[in-house]
Amino acid sequence: MEVILSSPLHSLSSDDLFRMPPLPTLPFDLIVEILGRLPVKLLLQLRCLCKSWNYLISHSKFAKKHLSLSTTHHLYKVSYSYTLSKCVLTCHPLDYVSTNVTTMVTQYTGPFNYYVEDYYIVGSCNGIICIAGYNKPSVILWNPSIRKFKELRDIQEFPFGGVPVEQSGHFVSGKINWLASKHWLRESPCFIVSLDLGNESYQEILQPEYEEVNEDNYLTLGVLSDCLSIISGHVVWIMKEYGNKESWTKLFTVSYMPDPSKYYIFTKALCIFDNHRQVLLESTRDWGTNWDTKLIIYNSRNSTFRFTNISDQSAYSPRNGSPEACIESLISPWS
Repeated sequence: MEVILSSPLHSLSSDDLFRMPPLPTLPFDLIVEILGRLPVKLLLQLRCLCKSWNYLISHSKFAKKHLSLSTTHHLYKVSYSYTLSKCVLTCHPLDYVSTNVTTMVTQYTGPFNYYVEDYYIVGSCNGIICIAGYNKPSVILWNPSIRKFKELRDIQEFPFGGVPVEQSGHFVSGKINWLASKHWLRESPCFIVSLDLGNESYQEILQPEYEEVNEDNYLTLGVLSDCLSIISGHVVWIMKEYGNKESWTKLFTVSYMPDPSKYYIFTKALCIFDNHRQVLLESTRDWGTNWDTKLIIYNSRNSTFRFTNISDQSAYSPRNGSPEACIESLISPWS
């Protein structure tokens, strides 16, 4: 049986269609506002519709507009694929991580197609992930959303007679920040070193006035809500005004986890959400020859923990660095 869909246009002849008034055209600014709210994957497909849309979506000004409107974040991590015999970048939508909904994992090979050594994530900014290799004197800037990457030379010298105690720097306000020490031993007092990428100068960033300092206060540096952050033991701090010591604010104190997980160390605060009431934490404990790393969501309202439902989190290795929460964007590493 043939089914015919009825439509007001179905009974119109070709002459009637030609006599119809033209469809209204949208103002250019409105088109930009609409497209600026679409996901990157769809925008890459829309570039093929016509030359004008390809020009618009590919323009650097539109990329900045899209970035200002983007609300989509992903959680990325580097891991080694035994099937491919090389490193891959895995991607989890952050919304699914925070709600504990199982989702498909996307894998990218990108620049790993050309090198087989171990890599780790240094950090991210504006949708671009910075990746470095252990035995390669360069770093890679990579936007997985648009499949573009750029290779840069490595920075060889470190200031103040110190050595970095972290393999990854943290980008805030045009500057890269590290925890450093006068000695290789992690037990030595740490300080924060900042590199200004504009004038290539270094300075020390003063730390907050910790309420309690002891040998168990393992310090880790990070970025939360575009602010420099530091975890001291179980206390999460953020620097609301970069470079101003007085702007260090204690966000919250993470309660101790119950047995058998009390020996976990909170090694990184990945992101905060729910109006700063919940935080996604990387937590690690050393079993001697093996590392056990988990991603945990801590709720400060009721002081509860919840393990995330990421299927391959057991494959995390300190050698491949920590996961990184990164916004989705059209920004090119070459711009």
